[in-house]
Amino acid sequence: MAANTKHIANLGILQSMNRPGKMNDNAHMESFFHSMKAESLFETDAQLRKALHSYVGFYNSQRLHSSLNYLPPAAFEWTQGRQPPCVN
Repeated sequence: MAANTKHIANLGILQSMNRPGKMNDNAHMESFFHSMKAESLFETDAQLRKALHSYVGFYNSQRLHSSLNYLPPAAFEWTQGRQPPCVN
């Protein structure tokens, strides 16, 4: 196990990476960050943090996703009988 991987594990963090042959494991996060970058501009770290906090709530509770039958993620999770993501 690489030193950085071991350190991350010791901190109780689950490292995210694609599984062999599963090239779209992180596609949902890549889609989120693409949308956030395309819809926002930041001049300072404080602005970025405030915008990110606000955008996560918007993304999960209001932004419609074509891959989820044009529902926001929180609504889609409820239709599947699962706990919805954080909506701030």
